[in-house]
Amino acid sequence: MRGEAGLGILSLGPKARQAVPALVRALKDDAHEVRQVAAMALGEIALPDKNVTDALIDTLKDNEGQGRAASAHALGKMRTKCKCAIDALDMALGDFDILVRQEAAEALGQIGPPAASAIANLEFLLDDAAWMVRCKAAYALWRIEAKDGPAVDRLTNILKHGDVKARCTAASCLAEMGPRAIRAVPALVAALRDGEPDCSSVIGSGYPTRPCTSACIALQRIVPFLHAN
Repeated sequence: MRGEAGLGILSLGPKARQAVPALVRALKDDAHEVRQVAAMALGEIALPDKNVTDALIDTLKDNEGQGRAASAHALGKMRTKCKCAIDALDMALGDFDILVRQEAAEALGQIGPPAASAIANLEFLLDDAAWMVRCKAAYALWRIEAKDGPAVDRLTNILKHGDVKARCTAASCLAEMGPRAIRAVPALVAALRDGEPDCSSVIGSGYPTRPCTSACIALQRIVPFLHAN
């Protein structure tokens, strides 16, 4: 029931800020599902004040990986510039749980240049065994450093991955980079011939569901004049 209440608050967005104190308390709930939902809700509705940030940093030490991942996600959504939060997310890049590493990398990318102290560990994750972690680390480095080369190269390599979701995600990240991902154009043109069927069952909403569709969208954003044609 407590988890359901958190999901209800989550659906209200910023209008539910009066529930922030209760959600901060819920981060210490005995049920890990409640802690996870509370962290997710705080990411959607809370402002990055010290009490909320400190509570989410504490939850980055949760016994459950999903709770740690939810806290990392929330800190990124709040785009907190607090050094303590950035240091905690930097440490989370070394978590044994793939989802935690992924969410920590994404959060640092959302924070942007203030997260420059995490660059070394993000660069280490460019060789992570998990393709999603490599994607998020590459994109985060681009958001923090505004250097195109390493990020584009890693994402271009993932366009050749055997997992269809990996190819779609890499193309979507390149699309976000826009014209600065120009060196990926040959690989994206090759991806237009990717005949993989619709993969919405593994990707879910929010992503283009075929690699060729993802590549087409990326090309339109990288080379804007293509959109007119």
